[in-house]
Amino acid sequence: MVNKKEIQELIQWYDELMSIDPNMSNYPWFERDLYDPFMEALGDDEDEIIEYISNADEETQSHMCSIVEKLSAKFPSDKMEDFLDNLWKVEQERVAIINANFRANFKAEEGSTTP
Repeated sequence: MVNKKEIQELIQWYDELMSIDPNMSNYPWFERDLYDPFMEALGDDEDEIIEYISNADEETQSHMCSIVEKLSAKFPSDKMEDFLDNLWKVEQERVAIINANFRANFKAEEGSTTP
């Protein structure tokens, strides 16, 4: 059974950590403190995990992309591989949109400044 509460607490912990120091991407214990607990909270039912992630909000789906390799190793089925491939593609599209919007806003702000 997916422990949704634990997953949300892990996401909240991560977000708090990043708000303190956005450079925490170099935090040396992500495996121990985030990725492994994500896997434990997801449980062992492949279908339930796929359903949970499919119906999760964008932020949760984005966090689940951080454990794609672990999920793939734990569930080496075609079903999981197809699901993870699609999840990864959707995440890459989201990131591309965010980056494009950032660049457009930056250019707009840059053009509105007076020398």
